This record gives sequence, structure tokens and C-alpha cells, in this order.
Amino acid sequence: MDLFLDYGADLVLDQNGGMQTAVGWDETRQRILRDLCTNSQSILPDGSPVQPEYIYDTSYGRNFRVLVDQPIGAAYRSQLLQAVFAAVMVDVAVNSNVPPGIRLIRPDVRTLLVIISVPLQNQTVGTIALQVT
Repeated sequence: MDLFLDYGADLVLDQNGGMQTAVGWDETRQRILRDLCTNSQSILPDGSPVQPEYIYDTSYGRNFRVLVDQPIGAAYRSQLLQAVFAAVMVDVAVNSNVPPGIRLIRPDVRTLLVIISVPLQNQTVGTIALQVT
């Protein structure tokens, strides 16, 4: 059981004053975002080391936030698509027979929108939207 916690937000209380738990799509979405946005131990293209954020498994995480500081080019898009694909497909609630839909949209030169369609085991599709600026 996971607590309901949107990335960058506060915990949410339920109607009884207890901490709200995440269930269904919310729990799946939170797991995918946690995997995607956690930095694992790695090396950036410029040679700078990335320190791991999860001390119990330094290889956990897809380094999405580290990618934010990189130039948006073909190599960046490839890394981003690989990270998103891996974070989605490893989740137990995802239908592993159907690849996620990943759209990259550039509304302006400094912004990249990442829209992820997540095919779930229960035959529904969840959507995650991230903005990189």
C-alpha cells in the first residue's frame, strides 16, 4: 500500500483525517513517476557523475530529471523515450503485451511536453503528462 502523494506535493488527508492511500491508477502512476524521476548512479554525457537517490539500490531510477539539463536533440529524445518505455513496462499493473504511447510535443523552443499513454492490465489506459523546461 502506498500513500497518495503527487510528485512535489503534500500528503493528502482522507475524510477521517488519516493519510489517504493510493489505489488503482493513482498507485500505478505514482510507481511509474517514482521510477522515472529517481536518479540512479550514472555518468552524464559530459562526464559528470550522477549520485543515486535511492541508497538501497543505486541502479534504481531512470534519471528523467537529469535529462532536463541536456540539449534537446536526437540523442536526448532517444534517451528520454528509452527511460519512459522502461519505467512503464517494468510496472506490474501495465499490460506488457502493448507498448506505451509516448508523444513528445515542442510548444516552443524551451519546452518539451511528454505525454505517456499507459496500457493497463485491466484493459484501460492511463495518461501521464510531464513538462520539461
